[in-house]
Amino acid sequence: MGRISIGQLVTSRAGRDCNRKYLVVGILDDNHVTVADGHFRKVEAPKRKNLKHLIVHQKVAVDVQKDIREHGLASNKRLSSAIREYEVLSGQGREEGSSGNGKRRSD
Repeated sequence: MGRISIGQLVTSRAGRDCNRKYLVVGILDDNHVTVADGHFRKVEAPKRKNLKHLIVHQKVAVDVQKDIREHGLASNKRLSSAIREYEVLSGQGREEGSSGNGKRRSD
């Protein structure tokens, strides 16, 4: 399968985790992968996702990819920091003053 690889950044486009970013930690078949973010979805219990329900980004976390290929597992801290780094570089982090649910905080 050449379309997606271990360590690739994806965004969920369906389900209750819609718009959540993950890294691919396993490829099950041509239509399914396992994903984790190191925070809500730990690498020890990855989420099985259909590729139709994912937006596949060009970014690949090479250090995560290397860890999984060499050791079979990457740390949750490394996954979450790779996702956070991508969000900072692409300007997709939450805006200051946001509560994370789209509503402004009233301090």
